[in-house]
Amino acid sequence: MVSKAEPNPSLERVRHTRLADKIADQLRRYIAANEMSVGARLPSERQLADTLGTSRTTISQALRILAIAGLVEVRPGSGTYIRIDPYTLLGVSFDVMFDPDPDSLARLAEFRHWIEDGLFTLANELSFEADNLRNAFDVLARLDISIGEFIEADASFHVAIVAGAQNPYLTSLFEAVHRQILQVTYTGWIESGHSPQWLSGRERHQHIDMHRRIRDAALDGSPQELRGALDDHSASLERHIEITQKELR
Repeated sequence: MVSKAEPNPSLERVRHTRLADKIADQLRRYIAANEMSVGARLPSERQLADTLGTSRTTISQALRILAIAGLVEVRPGSGTYIRIDPYTLLGVSFDVMFDPDPDSLARLAEFRHWIEDGLFTLANELSFEADNLRNAFDVLARLDISIGEFIEADASFHVAIVAGAQNPYLTSLFEAVHRQILQVTYTGWIESGHSPQWLSGRERHQHIDMHRRIRDAALDGSPQELRGALDDHSASLERHIEITQKELR
């Protein structure tokens, strides 16, 4: 007698995929199939909505997903442009291997901190692009910042810090990991258009002060202060990941 096969514990029922995710996947394939180069402009949100038979809100969400992944840059009032850097291949790898559970996200955040800490091991002397760092911070410090602007400015700020080691491999790896964390953690922001509770009021100002401390330490050439500021930021990031995951459940 043949016994009834038990369900494979490694396979689970596939959950309904959000429409914005499906649109984002279509746009990835569209970009690749048309071999669109860096700086090329995608069709407008209205054109994409008409072509794909969906709303501009959904298109906007899909474009923000691609922006977090670093594939495009959304320029308000101008359009959406291709932004493809060598790190994107790493980003795709992390996206494929990532297991979306709280433990995996915590381990990825820990890995991000290890990479960031590599600044002080790999670099004999840190050299920062002051304008990039200041511009990203200025956007982060704005109280009227949009969700998309915050995410892009946060990524640009921390990438500018790691780029101070003058090691493109370290920078590329960090950007891939950092954006993967943003993409997984802040999906709820994209869908709702609202920032989490910890990014308002008093905590908002604390968040700005934390990044100001990192900026000042980097520009003042204070490696010990910079390392301490980055350690504090990583601990804060881990707390915010935990809070955000609870809010989205």
